[in-house]
Amino acid sequence: MRIKRKRWVGILLIGTFLGLTGCGSAAHPQKPPQQAPPPAPKVHYEQVAPIFAQRCMMCHGPNGIEAQAPLTSYEEVLRFVSPGDAESWLVLKTQPGGSMNERLTAQEAALIRQWVTDGALR
Repeated sequence: MRIKRKRWVGILLIGTFLGLTGCGSAAHPQKPPQQAPPPAPKVHYEQVAPIFAQRCMMCHGPNGIEAQAPLTSYEEVLRFVSPGDAESWLVLKTQPGGSMNERLTAQEAALIRQWVTDGALR
C-alpha cells in the first residue's frame, strides 16, 4: 500500500508541476481568429461638393467659360462621371499644363477619386 501511495503522490506532483509551469494544453490556448478590419467609410457627394464649389465654379458655374459643362449639382456632375471608374473622368486624369487638375490639391483629387471609385454616391 505504501508503494501505491508514493506512486499516486508522485503522479499528482508531476501533474501539478506540469500544470503550473504551463506545459499543459491550457498554456497554449488557441488564438481567436483575427477579424478583418471594418471597411473604410464610403465617400458621399456632400464631402466633395465643397471642393467643386471652391475649385470649379469659377469656370463651370452658370456664368463661367465652361458653363456648357456645369458642375453645380449632383445630377450635373453625374453627366460627366462614370461611377466606379475614376480614371475615365477628365478632371482626374493627369493634364500636363492643363488648368483643371492644377486647381485641385493632391488631397482634394484623392477624395474626388475615392468618391467616384465608391460609386459617386449621393
